[in-house]
Amino acid sequence: MAATGFRTMHVPRVYAVAGPVYGGAVLALYTHAGVGERALGVLTWLVLLCGLWPLSALARAQALGVVVVATVGEVAGSIVWGIYHYRSHDLPLFVPPGHGLVYLTGLAVARIVGERRIVWAAAVGAVGWGLAGLTLLPRLDVAGGLGVAVLGAVLWRSRARATYAGVFFVVAALELYGTSIGAWRWTRTLPGLGITDGNPPSGAASGYVAFDVMASLVAPTLLYAAAKLKPKRVTRPAARLRSTPRIRPLQPHTCDVSPRTP
Repeated sequence: MAATGFRTMHVPRVYAVAGPVYGGAVLALYTHAGVGERALGVLTWLVLLCGLWPLSALARAQALGVVVVATVGEVAGSIVWGIYHYRSHDLPLFVPPGHGLVYLTGLAVARIVGERRIVWAAAVGAVGWGLAGLTLLPRLDVAGGLGVAVLGAVLWRSRARATYAGVFFVVAALELYGTSIGAWRWTRTLPGLGITDGNPPSGAASGYVAFDVMASLVAPTLLYAAAKLKPKRVTRPAARLRSTPRIRPLQPHTCDVSPRTP
């Protein structure tokens, strides 16, 4: 298993429950309670930093890498291309750290369910959703079907497929919930291409696959940069220490002055 696989990325199992609960609460506050984006953004960053605290350096770097890559993807997909729009018509401040929480939640889900079972469940769920988008759902979802094909290929070939399968379920739950309460909506057709899209599209999780793959490439760079920033400790070479002769303390010389008998 590669370093990006869930076997080497242990996160607390409680994240599998805490992540969706927190995400659902934030979206509800965003759409119904009118809580400011800045407050939700600060709170979500604090939650992400607390979630990263007990994890390994690699897990932290990958989660932060997902935040960086996903933020670029959000700007490109929502603001520049316009394939979906948030309720506030901007990029809410809680979204970038929220991507890190989604990634950690997916790792926890994969750890609980197990690699083989969660990969098969994700493959069946994604294909079933994709077929429904092409036949049964009110909006024809051709773009989602293309995304499902990409996700299926990754689940079949990637050594980190368990991670992607766990993220698929988290993304699917948040997409269905978020669009149902009006936190964001997807356009009927992809701008400039005319390809029909669902709301949400069945292949939405395929975008997260790209985020995670890029994060796996960014993470080693982040770790290397962090190591370069740490002050170096000055230590004496072990070989030199071993070659230094040990100086034994001088023993006091004693003279025998006892009387001799003739």
